[in-house]
Amino acid sequence: MARSEVLYIMFSPQQWNSQHSRTRAFAIELSRLGYHTIYVNPPNSLAGIVRESIARAFYPLRRENVHFHDSSEMLEVWSPPILPTFYRGSVTPGVDRWLFKAWFEKKINKIKKPIIAVIAMPYWWDGYINDYVPTFSATVFDYQDSVGTYARSARIHKNMSEVFTELVSQVNGVITHTETNYKNILAHRKPSEVCLIRNGGNDISARRPSNSNPRKRPDRPVIGTVGRISNNIDVALLLELADRFPASSIVNIGTVSKDIRALRSKKNIVLLPPMLQDELHSNISRFDVGILPYHSGIEGSPLRVYDLLSELLQVVSTNFADSGYFKEVIHIANSHDEFIAKTADLLSDKKNWISAETIKNFVSHNTWKIRTEKLTLFCESLLGR
Repeated sequence: MARSEVLYIMFSPQQWNSQHSRTRAFAIELSRLGYHTIYVNPPNSLAGIVRESIARAFYPLRRENVHFHDSSEMLEVWSPPILPTFYRGSVTPGVDRWLFKAWFEKKINKIKKPIIAVIAMPYWWDGYINDYVPTFSATVFDYQDSVGTYARSARIHKNMSEVFTELVSQVNGVITHTETNYKNILAHRKPSEVCLIRNGGNDISARRPSNSNPRKRPDRPVIGTVGRISNNIDVALLLELADRFPASSIVNIGTVSKDIRALRSKKNIVLLPPMLQDELHSNISRFDVGILPYHSGIEGSPLRVYDLLSELLQVVSTNFADSGYFKEVIHIANSHDEFIAKTADLLSDKKNWISAETIKNFVSHNTWKIRTEKLTLFCESLLGR
């Protein structure tokens, strides 16, 4: 089937400008591959609306160009200031569903081509798109994390587990991004209906150079990472790194949702806000060593590792569940002491460095373009089922 004859609708769990959005990356690559793609931002909390209103004064529907190969294609981005009130069991249907219904029906009313909907958050299924499922030629659940994490992060009520079960059982197929999740979903679906598509990253040669003003490389060594500091991050390890490397800067680029007082108590811990990709890579390029300070028990395939590796950095990681996939290109530690020792060795001596060619080869085989091509093969195999 020709790419232009298929429409993809990506229901994202994160805002368009999130620096680590799997769904956003899929949407951009789908458009670059020639598919017409609609990217749907998630409903926003009242606090989010207030923040956005203060920051922008207006919160309009907007379109974003992303340098498509076919200049006639555009990625349509929906950013309505609505409240996520319409969940199963909710006492208030909410104006949010009415707004979404009016917007969405206008978008798809006259579309004749096959529509593939990729849902990356359970609450879209419950109250937002149930009415439209018959319109979709195929519906796929992008299962990015456990339902418990979804529910905690989105403050979704207790019935979300019911929605999750319904979603897994009723969609045409399920996408997972870790081997653990893949095996779990196989308990509910046939192998032909489940596809393991790991997270990916930008190719080194494909990244755009930074448009920001160039800055001098810091005089002191920089040990850095990227992403949200939340329950997945071993904050105690970050604090220990700050104590063991007092002459270095320990830098995180991203939001901080826990232990901020403890982190700010260390003068050499630098917390930078989230930023756009070109600026992000401009800052990562100033790191001397990258780190992945996860709690060892987490499940996940972190997006941040690809950002660090695309700058050909040496990366030290805890031995989290999915770290084995990266074992050829990162240095894995089994304890705080080993983590600190490996970091010190990489800062002082290059003899244990992983070669740049090995990292380049890994990055080139783990790009979003390659992941998206696998996504389309799987999704389009479900058409007509």
